[in-house]
Amino acid sequence: MKGILYLPNDWGIADQLKDLLEAMIPGEKLEVFRSLETFSQRFRQPLDEMDIAVLLATNHEEFANLFSIQHLLKDRRIILIAPDQKEETVALAHRLRPRHLTSFDDDLSTVPMVLSKMLALK
Repeated sequence: MKGILYLPNDWGIADQLKDLLEAMIPGEKLEVFRSLETFSQRFRQPLDEMDIAVLLATNHEEFANLFSIQHLLKDRRIILIAPDQKEETVALAHRLRPRHLTSFDDDLSTVPMVLSKMLALK
């Protein structure tokens, strides 16, 4: 099992989330990307063992950027952390077809729990 983590910034909550997920998925099995360019380049390469992508968008600009690579995310198991819970944000988020959707202003402790369940179902 391999996971891909997209964290476009490196402050506080993003690093906490990274640490939690690294504890669940050993080092070589979790690829972490900080820029949309390197993240999208990785999706253009073979993703043989990549099972789950965890995407964090702390603001609407980062959220909109994910839609520019929507075609690369097709048929991937996604955990999406949106910038907020506004109706229009949630409606857009569902277009990425995440298996789990939460928001940056929510309790992110659900993400490791959901990831654990997804790993168990593999």
